Amino acid sequence: MSEQGPEKLPRVLLVGQGQSEMGSLRAQLEALGYPLEFCERGSDAPGLVKDGGVDLVIVDVTSPGVEGVRACRMIKEAGPGGVMPVLLATLRADRETRRMGAQAGADGFLNKPIEADELRSQVGLVYRTCRLTKDLRAENSRAEELNAKLLATQEVLDAELRLAQRLQGSMLPQGMPLYPKLTFAAGLRSSGAVSGDFYDVFRLDERHVGFYVADAIGHGVPAALLTIFVKKGIRTKQISGNTYRLLTPGEVLSELNHDMIEAGLSDTPFVTLFYGSVDLETSILSYSAGGHPSPLLMHPDGTSELLDVGGPLLGIIHDPYPTATVILKPGDRVIVYSDGVEHAKSGNGQAGMDWMKALFEKNGGLQLDKKVVQVMEAMTKSAQGKEGVNTGHLRDDMTVLAVLATG
Repeated sequence: MSEQGPEKLPRVLLVGQGQSEMGSLRAQLEALGYPLEFCERGSDAPGLVKDGGVDLVIVDVTSPGVEGVRACRMIKEAGPGGVMPVLLATLRADRETRRMGAQAGADGFLNKPIEADELRSQVGLVYRTCRLTKDLRAENSRAEELNAKLLATQEVLDAELRLAQRLQGSMLPQGMPLYPKLTFAAGLRSSGAVSGDFYDVFRLDERHVGFYVADAIGHGVPAALLTIFVKKGIRTKQISGNTYRLLTPGEVLSELNHDMIEAGLSDTPFVTLFYGSVDLETSILSYSAGGHPSPLLMHPDGTSELLDVGGPLLGIIHDPYPTATVILKPGDRVIVYSDGVEHAKSGNGQAGMDWMKALFEKNGGLQLDKKVVQVMEAMTKSAQGKEGVNTGHLRDDMTVLAVLATG
């Protein structure tokens, strides 16, 4: 590493007596190698400071007509950013002038008669300190400017997120439709401004009703955008001329999986999804799933089972998605949920699906929509943090969609 050269000396403005009467101080500064400028009156000093080229000012307050304290105040005001270093040369016993000089912003004092070592030390110290102050103020100014830009950008992002939140919310069912023999209720809690969870309930034709819960891997805007792709990409019918055929749930997932792979959604490519359709005449539920938690089928006699059909995550590989069926009997409840449920934990140690099941079993006489609200509130309040601590803040989006067979 090469050695740095000697530090550049500051240019000093000497304010006070005429040049011929300032020999002692002037001689010392010249002997130390400082480049000098001179003025006799304190009132002339601010103009020279504003003109530039001056790094430090020494004011001899003992010189007639200088008005050293007033000159100090004007020089500090004239300096760029108020950071012009000023030293006052005073008599050692003149404490009052020192007090007033300090109030005027003087950065240091030189005791007359002035020793060469003291002069060199004070000039160097005050100059370096003021230069550092000036640099810090400049850095602070740049930081404040950057912070203002970041705040402005954040305001734009917040506005865009609020818009995305409203748009995504408008795509959810605005109240559950009514169907013979079936009642639906759902709840969704997002871990952020927008959600990677999504659900929908819709009539397929006069005889069939379809529904699904989807969960895009990840959080935030990318996951939310993927849910929009899913909603727009689900095709439930094959139309030929004036006729159509309802696709089986497995076919619906296969078509969606194909579209996702072909679209090359590399940033957030994975989705879990459970899709079901119910024949309102036969009460047969046909269903398929892609990497999604197995829904819970709860019977009125207190028994339950999982609707486990398998199937890979959507958006990875071209694999078939099987379709399974089950006959829904009056009083049966199908509970479809996202994996955010698994992070919830009760006070007595129950967690995930087991706790959700217990909550649905409690106060079973409640209407389905009120029951879903009750379950979501309980599980949201006890959201489990990364360290197993109940924080009340969701680690993941949480969705519950319940279907009740009424006849």
